[in-house]
Amino acid sequence: MDHSEFHNPALQYGYSQAAIVLPADIFTQMSVESMVGEVNNFKTRYFDNIQDATAWVLQ
Repeated sequence: MDHSEFHNPALQYGYSQAAIVLPADIFTQMSVESMVGEVNNFKTRYFDNIQDATAWVLQ
């Protein structure tokens, strides 16, 4: 999976940010972060729980 597979559909539907809840496993975290990356003005933040992720998206 490259960055465009994640970001392009989201951008096409008008989204400008993504909150991703990561598992505690460090190897999985690194894998997800390397796949998602950053594209243009699309903001991506990583969280360890759904409550913080939801709060950030709703700001």
